[in-house]
Amino acid sequence: MQQNEVQTERQIFQEAFQFLMDHHMPPPGPGKAAMEWWLDTMADLMTVDQKWKHEPLMRGLLLAIYDDLYRKAKDRMKEDGGHVQEQ
Repeated sequence: MQQNEVQTERQIFQEAFQFLMDHHMPPPGPGKAAMEWWLDTMADLMTVDQKWKHEPLMRGLLLAIYDDLYRKAKDRMKEDGGHVQEQ
């Protein structure tokens, strides 16, 4: 693997990790605050994806992160007994 390729992959992982840190705790369930959070998160995800010109590695990481965020939101909603907490 060439040094440039290694550096590029490192940058991709760092930026994907930063995206996760910026969006690590989704609000549970439906509601206005949750909807705004998801819309903002999706807009940020698309911005990162476009910045990397739809690079397959970055896209795969972003999709995995988004899937994990969705799982976290579902788990939090179950923990809250399915109740929506408005913020």
